[in-house]
Amino acid sequence: TEKALCACMQLADAKFAEELLQRGRGEQGLEQRLPEEFEAELQRRGREERRHERKPQQEEVEAFLISFGFSNTQVSKVLSCWHSCLNPDVNGQVRPIFIWLAGLKFTRLQISSIVVAFPKIFSCSLTDQLQPAARWLYDIGMDRAQVVNAVTRFPNLICLSLEEQLKPFVRWLTEIGMDDSQVTEVMSTYPQICSYSLESRLKPLVRWLSDVGMDGSQVARVIARLPKWPTLENGLKPKVQ
Repeated sequence: TEKALCACMQLADAKFAEELLQRGRGEQGLEQRLPEEFEAELQRRGREERRHERKPQQEEVEAFLISFGFSNTQVSKVLSCWHSCLNPDVNGQVRPIFIWLAGLKFTRLQISSIVVAFPKIFSCSLTDQLQPAARWLYDIGMDRAQVVNAVTRFPNLICLSLEEQLKPFVRWLTEIGMDDSQVTEVMSTYPQICSYSLESRLKPLVRWLSDVGMDGSQVARVIARLPKWPTLENGLKPKVQ
């Protein structure tokens, strides 16, 4: 056990592994204490390394967010995604997205809310993804207030694929009998529904509504008024039964 433990430790830090083994030899509970001590030390050293390895881009983003009015807590939430998914720079990605959102008449509070809720927005291309998605929302008849409301509620909306998610979803809504005003109302009040699977979640719901006796216009009204119903099993069936 000691040999295996030492081998594992040496992969990460040979000197520290030997220190622990020398200190622990001959003591009771060696097998239990050493892994715990080693893990604690690794976590401590990892925190130190991250502090010393802060990238200039991250410091610039942090300063920009603070200057915009983000609290320390909000900045921490945004930067928590840094190592796993983000590496934006202020002038190339962050500032342009802030300016673009402001140009769409989002308030400072709404912009802060969007960024904190969905920091991965910085990984979405402004010209290839965000702007085309927003233009399309206007094209289907949503007004400015509806677009602002939808994106604030569900920032991921403008990062969804136009061709694979948004357009097929709206096309399906019209196929089941919704008019333009119902479509835009659904998109505005509960935009999360755009991310639901058509085949496994939404189409089965409509089939079930038809099976219980609703005609097309009734199905459309139900979906438009109560888009929050999550699943047949947890939402509609118990209510009907």
